[in-house]
Amino acid sequence: MKKILILDWDGTITSEIFPHYYFIEDDGYAGGTAGKRFSDELAEAKKDKAHEATAFVSLIQKILAGRKLTPDEIREHQKTLKFNPGAEDFFDNTKTQQSECYIVTSGFMELLHNMPITENINKIYGSTFDGKIMSYKDKAEVIKEILKINGRQENDCQNVFYVGDGVTDAPAMRYVHENGGTAILVHPKGATGEVRDRIEKKGNIIDHYAEADYRIGSKLFNILTDRTKETEKLPPQGKDTADE
Repeated sequence: MKKILILDWDGTITSEIFPHYYFIEDDGYAGGTAGKRFSDELAEAKKDKAHEATAFVSLIQKILAGRKLTPDEIREHQKTLKFNPGAEDFFDNTKTQQSECYIVTSGFMELLHNMPITENINKIYGSTFDGKIMSYKDKAEVIKEILKINGRQENDCQNVFYVGDGVTDAPAMRYVHENGGTAILVHPKGATGEVRDRIEKKGNIIDHYAEADYRIGSKLFNILTDRTKETEKLPPQGKDTADE
């Protein structure tokens, strides 16, 4: 059965949980999403949204108000992206192993196209500048669509791997885990385990906890490429594993 890899983007493939959008400087936001005006407005927006990621996306949509980014603005944004170790080469490796690869992100899918790192991705799902928001609940529904595309029943997650980095990935992780797949929570080097502990309070839905390192020989690479067959147990809550 062909392997299906489904990955989040921000914080999972890139090293930043929230990207820096400098293109909104032309809309009066000095410093882009790193500036004071945006930070203040995001703090207000979070009061009305269940999750910070949804508030972030909604605010960007409001700021742009239908303005389409130019190809140059998109390219300039892509130049600012920072990727986790090995991520830029990983999808070439998965192509040779005949894996189907998908990105499911709460971020803006328009910004992910026409990049070397995504040229071997089968399809990208995400929010759009014209008003669509990919909520944390929507991710599980997208997984069902991906399974259908691959000729499977919507509850057949055998040989399906979901990789995410945050609490908003929990519904997708749960769906994959409970239907026979593998849910992987990744973290930056030196993480405290706080995100893992918050997700584990929702139930035992994480199959692996690993540093977001896609280099050959890393724990994450070995899991995704079946280089390890051992069942790896999560460490006690509040502690990270030795290679983290």
